[in-house]
Amino acid sequence: MSTLITLVEPGMFTAVPAVMTTVSPSATSPCSRAAAESPELATSLAAAHDEQRRVRPELDLGVGGARAGAGGLKCLHAHAAFALARPGYELGERILGEVEPLWPNRCCSE
Repeated sequence: MSTLITLVEPGMFTAVPAVMTTVSPSATSPCSRAAAESPELATSLAAAHDEQRRVRPELDLGVGGARAGAGGLKCLHAHAAFALARPGYELGERILGEVEPLWPNRCCSE
């Protein structure tokens, strides 16, 4: 992802750095805990992993490349992207709720 960011206009992806900072252990641990402690979030996460496996059966991986039964979260930017692509993914939507700004304040072609 960082390679992509360096190849495009910096202002085009103002939200990406904010999401990318969520991959640190200090960000992933609270999300992992929340998913483990909340039946609603755990169900949402399991459904998202199942959907990802249906979309890409050749990989047999969940959101962010998660293997079945791995536990914990990694690649929160992948969960954020999945939530944008599949509205209703509660855990991903909560991750997106932490990102400010979510969208650039100007068009990339300006």
